[in-house]
Order: sequence, then C-alpha cells, then structure tokens
Amino acid sequence: MALSGKGNFIVNSKEYSPKSLTVTYDSLATSKSGRSDDGTMNITWVRQNIRKLEITMPPMKPAALKTLLADISGKKYNMTFHDPLTNSEKTLLMYTSNTKGECYSGVLYGGLYQGVSFSAIEV
Repeated sequence: MALSGKGNFIVNSKEYSPKSLTVTYDSLATSKSGRSDDGTMNITWVRQNIRKLEITMPPMKPAALKTLLADISGKKYNMTFHDPLTNSEKTLLMYTSNTKGECYSGVLYGGLYQGVSFSAIEV
C-alpha cells in the first residue's frame, strides 16, 4: 500500500494523517568508543541511523484512538512512512513504549481526544 502523502504513515494496512511527524536518527557506539588521552575521538559504531518517529495526531474520536492504540501498543509492528534520509517510502519493524493523549471533551462530539502522541522506534 503506497502512501497518499509524504507526512502520512501506514500501520496494519491503515493510513493515518498525523498533525506532525518528526523523524530523528540515532546511532549507537560501543562502550569502548570515546576520546583517547591525546584527545583523538575513536568511535566504533554498533548501529547507525536508527529511526525514531515522534508523531502527534489531530483530534481523535475514541473509536479511532482505540484502533490506533490496538495497532501500536505492546507489540512490534510494521510501519510505512516517508524517510527523509533516503527520500523514499520505508517499511520498518517498529515498537511504541508510551502513548499519551488528553480527553478534550467527554460530552461533545461523542468524546474527543487531542494531543495524542507517541514515538515509533525502529527495532
């Protein structure tokens, strides 16, 4: 399934349009990496460019939030997104450890959550 927009993402064959999506890249160095006595930096990489997506969703109704949480909570999942590093669509195995959101209105609109956000981290 191809993305309909570069800022969107797909999980479990469902495409989502977030309010914001930020991609960061982390690299892991071995414990022996660091500066020597003469100040020279020595780095041995274990893994580079581990993707972490910080995602904030637009206001969501409880049913839509339930679907999203079921797709990402407590499991590994495949996520498709536009990767700026390669300027292409990537499908990667991800996990999410924490999500948050605020119940904006428990009465109007059948309940509405805003500020729903989570991190999707490459496995």
